[in-house]
Amino acid sequence: MATIPPGTIVLLDHDALGRLRLPPPDTEAVIAVHEGALRAPESSLTLAVCLDEAGEPVWVGAIDEGMVAGGLGRTVSPRPALARCLLTGDRCWDVIWPGELLGGGVYRTVYRGDRPWVVLGALPSGPLLVSPLNDARGNPKWYAPRIDATDLEGAAHKAGQLELAHLWSLPEHLPAVGVVNKGARTRLGELMRKYFG
Repeated sequence: MATIPPGTIVLLDHDALGRLRLPPPDTEAVIAVHEGALRAPESSLTLAVCLDEAGEPVWVGAIDEGMVAGGLGRTVSPRPALARCLLTGDRCWDVIWPGELLGGGVYRTVYRGDRPWVVLGALPSGPLLVSPLNDARGNPKWYAPRIDATDLEGAAHKAGQLELAHLWSLPEHLPAVGVVNKGARTRLGELMRKYFG
């Protein structure tokens, strides 16, 4: 399970970061995991955020805690800063297909494999803030809402669950392959605000 509380300043392992296709600009990050993840025994994933001098997110990644080299102290959680990025930018609700984010390694991730991602907003510096769309198995959860296939215009994909816990920042030039239709956006937006509120 995730064990590092939100607001912990961490040093990310340099070798582990070398396995990421889109590594952070710095090895220092702040943990922004939801406190509920500290009680989820099936996953060691956490949410790491690199911040600029003004405290704005410049990189976000759902990484395995095994990629953390050590703690450097405590600060406030960057979750409110992430919440301000939601539902912003002109690419919000695009569906993209970025390919694998992680190269070789043994880290557990929900984002392994080639899968669609949904743009949920944008960072102030431009990168897209995205969440993976995973297979819709079982009952949807408040932190992984279901998106029906009919809600994915032009994306030609089956129903999925939007993994709000596993945000990533991705380059803004990635092309859209579809879009979440307007009928689903209000419900999903409310769940996003609840999760990051």
